[in-house]
Amino acid sequence: MATTTTTIPSLDDLPAKPKDLSPSSIAHVGLQTTMDNLSVMRDFYTTFTGGHVVFDAPYASFLTYDSEHHRIAFVTFPQYKPGVPDTAGLSHIAFTFASLTDLLTTYQQRKKFEETTKYMMGEAFQKNPLGSEFVPEDLIEKLKAGVSEKELKRKGDGVDMRPDEFVARTR
Repeated sequence: MATTTTTIPSLDDLPAKPKDLSPSSIAHVGLQTTMDNLSVMRDFYTTFTGGHVVFDAPYASFLTYDSEHHRIAFVTFPQYKPGVPDTAGLSHIAFTFASLTDLLTTYQQRKKFEETTKYMMGEAFQKNPLGSEFVPEDLIEKLKAGVSEKELKRKGDGVDMRPDEFVARTR
């Protein structure tokens, strides 16, 4: 009896693609919320999407509106409180690709953005994870003064101002 050897393809074996691949769909969205708001969000999105709840517990609720196991996930913990950073809001978005080959090809294509990952792990991002705050009127004035778009889009440290100051300047 002959034995067959299966070769596992490496990332180098993946086909070259002419452009960066886009996901075929969004698989699901994960939202973090407070204990008091979990049922409110679940009920709103169930009605809004015409969906139904597929899992419901005091700490989490999943709903779907099609054949997927879940499309929107809500999660909460007792420490999640309004106005406390990292406790409420968008947790994640999961994307679906047409095939495993497309997913791995996309991984290869996106890997070239490692510089962005290094920036996001660095001190500047840790100080201001929301990115550079800017005042559109200031950019308009700089454009009128002849500053190039390339210079205006150059990554800097952003504007060092408290959120209330930023809101006041942009009103």
